[in-house]
Amino acid sequence: MSDIDLLIITEIISPYRIPVFNILSRLLGKRFHVVFLSETDSRRQWKVYTDKIEFSYQVLSGTKFQIKQGHPYFLNFGIGRVIKELKPKALIIGGYAHPSFPLALLSAKSLGVPCALWCESNNNDQRLGWSLVETYKRWFIQQCDAYVVPGTASENYLTNYGVNSEQIFHAPNAIDSPYFSANYKHQSVALQAQHNWPRNLVLYVGRITQQKGILDLINAFAQLNTTNTGLLIVGDGPERPAAEQLCKTLACQNVFFAGFVHQEELPGYYGSSKIFVLPTYSDPWGLVLNEAMSCQCAVIASEVAGATADLVEHNQTGCVFPAGDVSKLKFYLEQLLSAPEDTVQMGKKGYEKIQQYSPQSCAEGFVQLTEQLLNNVQSYQQVTTS
Repeated sequence: MSDIDLLIITEIISPYRIPVFNILSRLLGKRFHVVFLSETDSRRQWKVYTDKIEFSYQVLSGTKFQIKQGHPYFLNFGIGRVIKELKPKALIIGGYAHPSFPLALLSAKSLGVPCALWCESNNNDQRLGWSLVETYKRWFIQQCDAYVVPGTASENYLTNYGVNSEQIFHAPNAIDSPYFSANYKHQSVALQAQHNWPRNLVLYVGRITQQKGILDLINAFAQLNTTNTGLLIVGDGPERPAAEQLCKTLACQNVFFAGFVHQEELPGYYGSSKIFVLPTYSDPWGLVLNEAMSCQCAVIASEVAGATADLVEHNQTGCVFPAGDVSKLKFYLEQLLSAPEDTVQMGKKGYEKIQQYSPQSCAEGFVQLTEQLLNNVQSYQQVTTS
């Protein structure tokens, strides 16, 4: 009989997942194990914080390849052998994009292990409409016994594929919010002492890619009166040269490119601004919104980010605009910059809201899903032996 109640198979050792998995380890003990397809991928500059890991895990050897630039895929032929050796009582698969995921699903099904899909996709997924991809996704989703999602957008996505809402469990996406909340003020003081930034800063944190809408943000900012206002761009990516050139073309003043910043240094950047913008065209969630709200920033987010539906209450915790609508983005920037007291109140309301999105809440959602899967197995065994 297996000693592992829950096995999670997921992509890489993301620093954002470690706090959740650590809590799961405390709740389930040695009955919990994680298999990573790789330590990291080519898109990320994240550190691999193995010193912070408290849970049982392993990293599989495998092959990485790209179908299109910037989108790595993992193929781990040993994944079936690992599942057979561990023989977990329940398996959660962290998506369906990588070839290793259907291999894991088929292996588990052959062993009679109930499978749940950890789904973060939403109806703004850029891959929607490709017939072969749609056929594959529908097959994968229908093979699963239950589902876990971070929020409303992903639940709506699954119900569009015919999933019964009673099979869907919520594990809200979370960051180490207490760390950000405890450090943003004093870190920002140190940063302000190092840099000659304007007092009023609009902040963007994330990869600099076309998908993230960074050029829209620069275009909107260029139309503002930027005498006492700056735009701080934290991150790196393939579109950085284009973004810098656009600033020159528009003669855009007070735009600062900080480059990539590791997680432990991020609170200071959020603390240096009262307004955070996520102008993305496609984002399964957008954990930067969690980070910004943990540091009491008012947020402006496009409606397509998965987190927007749950975190951004329009004119309460921030503002929501249609992706690509530069005029609306400019309007909300002007609105927040011209009413600093209202902006501060938005940041405070956002801070209160984000307390519900903790690693503890996320871990408890996984535990509820696990209990349901185990109950289903026990019910099935009772029926077959009676």
